[in-house]
Amino acid sequence: MIWIISGACRHVGKTWLAEQLASRLPNAIAVKIGHNTPDRNKKNNYFTNLVDFDQFLTRTNHRDHHIIESNTLALQNKGEVQIFIAANRHATNIRKDADSLKAAAHIVIAQDADEQQWYQFLTTLLPSRQARDVCKLLNEHKQYILKNDQSHG
Repeated sequence: MIWIISGACRHVGKTWLAEQLASRLPNAIAVKIGHNTPDRNKKNNYFTNLVDFDQFLTRTNHRDHHIIESNTLALQNKGEVQIFIAANRHATNIRKDADSLKAAAHIVIAQDADEQQWYQFLTTLLPSRQARDVCKLLNEHKQYILKNDQSHG
C-alpha cells in the first residue's frame, strides 16, 4: 500500500509522521522525496529524482506499506492513503499549492480534523485494530500541531 504524506509548509512533522507510521505498520518502510542535498545523518531512503525512487519501489515491492513523504506525488494522487498536515495559524511559509495538496488528501491533520472520518476511511483499507492504531497516531500529531499553535499565540 502506498501512503503519501504532504504538508502545508516545512516543519509540520511530515518526516516524523512517516517514520512513526513505518514503525507501527507491518513490513513498512519510510521514504522521502525532496529537492535538497541528502543529510548523511538522516535516513538512507531519500531521493531527489523520480527515476531513482521508482527503482527503489521496484526493489522493495515486497513491502506491505511504503510511507512516502512527497508533495509532488500527493499532487499526482499517487497514494492509496494521502495525508495532508496543515500548518499552525502562525505559519508564514505556506506553500502556494497547499490548498491543492489538502484537496488531494484522504486524511487532513488539522485543528478541525474529523477523526471519525479518518477511521471510516482507514477501515476500508486496514483491519479495524490497525486503523485505530493509525488514528491514535494521527491524533497525537494533531495534538502536536495544536500545542505548537498555542505556544506561538
